Amino acid sequence: MKKIIKSIEKCLSLSQWHFSTCKAFFTYLRELIEHEGQKHSYPTINLYSTWIVHPEIDRSPEGFELLKRLTESICDHNSNPKSVEDGDIHKRIINSSHIILLRDEVRDLLCSNGLSTHITSDYGVWKGILGQLLDDLAGKTIKMAGMSKKKKQEIQDIAQNRGQPEWAVTGFGFFADGTSPMWEIFTNDPKMEFIRLIGPVTLPKDNA
Repeated sequence: MKKIIKSIEKCLSLSQWHFSTCKAFFTYLRELIEHEGQKHSYPTINLYSTWIVHPEIDRSPEGFELLKRLTESICDHNSNPKSVEDGDIHKRIINSSHIILLRDEVRDLLCSNGLSTHITSDYGVWKGILGQLLDDLAGKTIKMAGMSKKKKQEIQDIAQNRGQPEWAVTGFGFFADGTSPMWEIFTNDPKMEFIRLIGPVTLPKDNA
């Protein structure tokens, strides 16, 4: 426990982070919540800290929940695209990814362990860390493929029950378009066999 805390403190003490720092930091956070038995208390940290060290995620409970949220969000948007709440599909996708909630969980975990929270308090610093995280996640996909038949069916049922079977999300990830991070969603359309939906990663100016 003390070794993990010291490793996190070392990352926090650095004035400039590199990609290796970002990966190490989230790896240490995952070790911390595992050591404390708090993976369920910090599901977003658990998801992203696992995702960053694997080329793809296909058996994660948090990954399954993410694909469910995305399926619900897209279907709800398609049902009422002009509503104020559902009109911005890009915002809905980012909200469903919980990338915004990651800041709150990191801040809470650091605070509860007596660690500095300056990287989450300074939004400019946090956006820089998020940028490195998204760069590292580029090309690494959360997939339905390795999930149980029951979980696959649950996602398919969400779309089917909304009359939109083609929008059962089977994969989600990030990629870089030049210097801009993008999200991408995959579905299996019974007629077209494959759909890829993409959009920009747009974050609020400050969600503190």
